[in-house]
Amino acid sequence: MKFKILESVFDSWKSSTHNSFIYLNPTTAELRSEGDSKDNRGIISPDGNLYMEAVWSEEGEMYSQLIHRDLIELLHQKNLFIKLNTSNWFKTQSMVKYGLCVQRDGDTLDFYVAESYHPELIDNPEVVKQMERMMKRAKEKNPYLNFIPKPIFWAEK
Repeated sequence: MKFKILESVFDSWKSSTHNSFIYLNPTTAELRSEGDSKDNRGIISPDGNLYMEAVWSEEGEMYSQLIHRDLIELLHQKNLFIKLNTSNWFKTQSMVKYGLCVQRDGDTLDFYVAESYHPELIDNPEVVKQMERMMKRAKEKNPYLNFIPKPIFWAEK
């Protein structure tokens, strides 16, 4: 199996068909280092760290495999995002302050708000302010990435 371990690997696990990784604040060089990485899901911590998941195929391509709930559960095993509830992270206003779920737009360096968030949250000005604050912190730690405080379905295709 061909795959490249990037410098920012935070955690990894292997299944019978692929190697999966969680990256902590991946660099642009890493994101574009090999294969066609796209649509990766991630979570921004309250302090601005980006935890991004990726799977490497046998052909050496990076892609997204996990849904946000699974990513949250994996990070719970590392005692991270403990207050982020896996059953209602996408519909409860209070959950946004514990972690912001994001999704990468294709193979760009653009990360948008995850598509699973309930529309009432996306339209709530207080929630939007919290999302903007978390994305601003993430931008400070990841200046080479773009964080857009709008749902992924707003991305131009």
